[in-house]
Amino acid sequence: MWRLILLLVFLAAGCELAKGPAMPGIDEGNIALPVEGFDSSGKKISLEQLRGKVVLLSFWASWCKPCIALIPHEAALAKKLEGQPFTILGVNGDRNPDAQSRAEEKLRMTWPSISDASGFLSSKWEIDSIPVMYVVDQKGIIRFSSKKVIDRIQSFEELSRRVEKEVETLLKEGKKPG
Repeated sequence: MWRLILLLVFLAAGCELAKGPAMPGIDEGNIALPVEGFDSSGKKISLEQLRGKVVLLSFWASWCKPCIALIPHEAALAKKLEGQPFTILGVNGDRNPDAQSRAEEKLRMTWPSISDASGFLSSKWEIDSIPVMYVVDQKGIIRFSSKKVIDRIQSFEELSRRVEKEVETLLKEGKKPG
């Protein structure tokens, strides 16, 4: 009889799986997948190198009008947060590296963009349309993905405000002791 009671207690309680450490992936709460490559000047850069900073990871291309429309907002955020542990890392989908260089120069982009001419990174991150923006925290965890909110965003200004809020929240969290 006591075995039956014990069995019923266990069944009623259920078995909750323990939450372990974050796993690599592309969703909020995942450790960001590796992003590594060369910028338009040939310098090797990776997301891993930027640990300790909040990173706005922005998938874009020079031929993408919505991407180009977002760049002034990204530039304003970079300027506003200058001197803080924040950076932008672009992932550029242009097949022609010269197009990337020309766009960066014309748009006065002050942050690096990795060339993804092969489409490898976009494929790995399951990017099927651009622009896509991720906010990655100081520990490399994805904390925001524009993919989750893009259907509810009415303008680039709204998306930019949302990204800025996420970044500023993470910067404040990083300043807390402990």
